[in-house]
Amino acid sequence: MAEQAWINESYKPYQETALRRLLELCYGAGAVSQEYWHWRYESHVRFRAEICIARRGEEILGVQPVALFDATYRSGPVKVAMLTGAMTHPQHRRRGIFRSLVEQATDYAFQAGAAVVFTMPNQSSFAAFMRMGNWLTPGFRRLSARPLNLRSLARTILPNPHLADALVVIPQAFLAARIPQASGRFEITPVTRWSQDTARVFEQFSANYAGLILRRDPDYLNWRYADNPVWDYKMLLALDARAQPVGFAVAVTDQRFGLRIGYIVDMLTVPDSGCQAAIIQAVLRNMHDRGVHAVGTTTTDHHQQRDLAEAGFYCPPVWLVPKRFYLAYRVRRDVASYMSGLRKLSGWFLNFGDWDTL
Repeated sequence: MAEQAWINESYKPYQETALRRLLELCYGAGAVSQEYWHWRYESHVRFRAEICIARRGEEILGVQPVALFDATYRSGPVKVAMLTGAMTHPQHRRRGIFRSLVEQATDYAFQAGAAVVFTMPNQSSFAAFMRMGNWLTPGFRRLSARPLNLRSLARTILPNPHLADALVVIPQAFLAARIPQASGRFEITPVTRWSQDTARVFEQFSANYAGLILRRDPDYLNWRYADNPVWDYKMLLALDARAQPVGFAVAVTDQRFGLRIGYIVDMLTVPDSGCQAAIIQAVLRNMHDRGVHAVGTTTTDHHQQRDLAEAGFYCPPVWLVPKRFYLAYRVRRDVASYMSGLRKLSGWFLNFGDWDTL
């Protein structure tokens, strides 16, 4: 077997210039800002990542960050690790660098106490994980979508505005009826940061949740959404009649294909509180008022899938939206039997918020 032509090690701050050079080679100049990199991998002591690199001389040939997160599984605490942001020098691909970095990052995570290491790769990287032989997948997620401003959407797509208006009269009335009706039981209020009492939402949800879910406490929510330097998230908090938090949602908008698209990035509610439909309604009305053409989301939680379907969300046909959200994972050997529930997608609580690209 040929000797490895690079050294695997942990990234050091003095290697920043070499790291920036690799980022530009892989993503283009300015595509990944220093501000974003610092926020994602270095800004918070609890979510700081170990950055594994493959180095030859002074040149960095590949990078694989791995971050540890608190989570619960079967209502009990567990440590998990996420692989994200992998990149390999364009001139050194298909030489084993990616695989060596994945092994390095996985070994680090297991030694640091993670019971599970997971990643949400693109299609080509997903195939690479599956070829390794020791990675599993419970399946993939699909996008759920809902047209919102059909008239505006049709006028953007069709050249004749009169034809566009005529075509959407009935569908628009149908979709308007699918927006959940307002409930006076809850106050849905925007927030700019998450207060400590928000923790009760996660605590009450996870107390009876049998699957794996990242710990969505105020520290995590503020780091993930309030402090994000790239996306301008709209954060909503649901309060009950006693002014107690019973749910929250996070949404964002983006311009794609000449359309204004909205995304429900994260959502969690206290079980049996009945506020989920009210939160979905608040998000949809907010996006409608902001001129959003359509809203998309993805979730593995069947309660959320049910309420989203009742609000008019559906999975578009593959020929129209072929995008799949892949998931690959490895479980530490000593807990493999205990965590067998992860073999099914229903054993995971995942939405856009767990996928760090959005």
